[in-house]
Amino acid sequence: MKKIKMFNTIFFYGIMKKIVQQGKPHIAINTWSNANNYGYFYETKYELMTNIRSINEELKQNKKLDSNLNLIVNHCIENKTLKFSQEIEGVDLNLLRSEKILNQNTVAENIKFTFKFFARYRELLNIKSNEDFTSYAQTLDRIKRDFNDKKDVQGYSKLERELWKVAVIEANETYNETFASYIESLNLKNQKEEIRLFYAGYSAAIQWIQVQVDIFCDNAQQLIKWTQKEDEYNLPLGRLLNGIRNKIFEDSSFGIGCLDHLINLKDFDIDLMIPVITGLYDKFGISFYEEHLSLYVLDKIYSVPIICGLSNANNITDVDAKLFLSIFQNANKKDSEILIHLSKLLFAILNSSNLSEKSQYKNECIQHLEELISVNNPNLIRYILRESQYLETQIDTLQGLVVKLINQPHFQINEYLTRINHVLWNSENINFFRRVLFTLAENCQFEFVAKKLNSSIHKFLEKQKMEFDELLVDLLIQDKPYHRFIGFDIFNDVTPLDGCYFFDFDILSLEPLSQYKLWVSILIGYKEPKSTIPCLLPLLKSRSKLVKEAFICKLEEYSENYGGGLTEVLRDNLDLNDAENKIIFERIEKYMYDYFESHAKIKFDIKELNPQYTQNRIFVEFNKGYSRGFNKIRQKVSEESNSFLNFFNTVHLLKGGGWKMEGKDDISQLARIGVSYSLPRRCFIEPEHFDWEQSAELTKDWSDGYFSEIISILENE
Repeated sequence: MKKIKMFNTIFFYGIMKKIVQQGKPHIAINTWSNANNYGYFYETKYELMTNIRSINEELKQNKKLDSNLNLIVNHCIENKTLKFSQEIEGVDLNLLRSEKILNQNTVAENIKFTFKFFARYRELLNIKSNEDFTSYAQTLDRIKRDFNDKKDVQGYSKLERELWKVAVIEANETYNETFASYIESLNLKNQKEEIRLFYAGYSAAIQWIQVQVDIFCDNAQQLIKWTQKEDEYNLPLGRLLNGIRNKIFEDSSFGIGCLDHLINLKDFDIDLMIPVITGLYDKFGISFYEEHLSLYVLDKIYSVPIICGLSNANNITDVDAKLFLSIFQNANKKDSEILIHLSKLLFAILNSSNLSEKSQYKNECIQHLEELISVNNPNLIRYILRESQYLETQIDTLQGLVVKLINQPHFQINEYLTRINHVLWNSENINFFRRVLFTLAENCQFEFVAKKLNSSIHKFLEKQKMEFDELLVDLLIQDKPYHRFIGFDIFNDVTPLDGCYFFDFDILSLEPLSQYKLWVSILIGYKEPKSTIPCLLPLLKSRSKLVKEAFICKLEEYSENYGGGLTEVLRDNLDLNDAENKIIFERIEKYMYDYFESHAKIKFDIKELNPQYTQNRIFVEFNKGYSRGFNKIRQKVSEESNSFLNFFNTVHLLKGGGWKMEGKDDISQLARIGVSYSLPRRCFIEPEHFDWEQSAELTKDWSDGYFSEIISILENE
């Protein structure tokens, strides 16, 4: 798109502004469109100048709308409501909906309604405002108290913001109010609500406010300071900056004045200069940069606002992309702060819909981002990851950036994995997820990652469960232990607290060796049967006799550690009406009974092996000492003034499982809640050996002939 010189653009803008002031907005829109067709402007959203005079003129010409507005405003004020459950006599609700004054049966955020509401309420309360904006603030407060005198009216908070906007526009237009004195008069400690409302109204109206350049900049800088006190005001900075950008775009001569004023200030606010530059660059393009910014872009004082202002520009074309890349290449990359902002130029190009995905400029941006990701700068890397999550059409770019970051020696899970999780959550690509997991496993061996990837894990689990299960199984059967470790970490994360995870993926479709590896991998840690066994039970129908028999033998061994806990899980999850399943179940149950008969029950009759008899005195003394100590602590707490215990009442437990509060007759039934947790028997018998053995098995590499005998048998089946 071509750019016109600045004086031509200002000439067209002057014509358009005059047309709007003459009450012919439709001609202004056509003029703006024609200017675009001739290549004078970038396409951008343009809002018509709003002022009280233009609203009055429009309503005078449209008497039907004016009449309906008066009726609906009177109805709202009389009934103290902004919602309507039925038709209102004499009011054409369809007309008001078509004019976007009503949204269904609720008052919408519409300046015409707000203007009428404000004027009518002042008339009813007999209030006259003056040139001091404090009088407007007092009027708005009286309206609020009167309209909400009986209850808080639903929807008034939105209307209130619009009322402040109308008040700001009217005060400026009627009395040439600059708001400088009012802003200075506000008490930051005692007028927080008034500050919040004025900020919202001023931000929404700022593009229509007519004040001198220096006053405009001073006001804006003061409001920006308010936003920096988030703990006190929590004001949205973006709303103010967007209004400034729109004003500068619409009134470019004023914008040039603001830029010159800020450059001449010794201590200007960077946040203010950014939207000024954005608005002017959106208006004039590269000609503005060459004439006003090129001499300052390498200056440390001005480089940050210039780079940020350009990166926020709309409708970036090849010409802009070439300029941005030139600035990036010539900038001082040794300055870590500027380096972060330089990356914004790259993302501005990548996010441009005017450039094709295969554009040479986008390819250059990707190369530069890969260079930046290799720099050990946590703030820079976090910013790149944050912005990467919005590159919806750049899947390959995302994969390359994230994988390259994980491969860097300065990559740290605690520092960056949460950001990577956000990138994955915004992606629909399960292969991207797979690539990240395998890269993490290889570069961060035996590190827990599931908790930090929790949201993306569960997103893929919910939306692509079959593919997710296939990926999870693939991790669990890998030969390298660090792959299996991350797989089991994820398996534990998706397993319910008191239940089991079931694969939607058909594990019987795996090759026999993979089936064998799967049960070995999952059962190697001797986790509770209820959380591991049910998902593996399909292997009892495996076409491989070896896999089936080996799995049954493993279940028998499991019964040595969990006894009836295993058989209970099998009984709940196996179809015992199936003859084959019944035979397998009875075999495992018999093995369990025989094992405990010969290894456990025999000890019951030997008191020397039972600590309840050999160490009975110690047990008794411990219980007595513990009871005495606990009773003393309880007595001390109850006697002292305890603010926490003051929240509680005495509860009486009753026969039959009931309870009631002291002084009340209502009896309630006690609820029951519980959870069980079991540990393998070997963990108690030989804990050191058990822990060492598990660690050795979990870190064992399966690639060096570990399953050679199993492979040989499977080949001969």
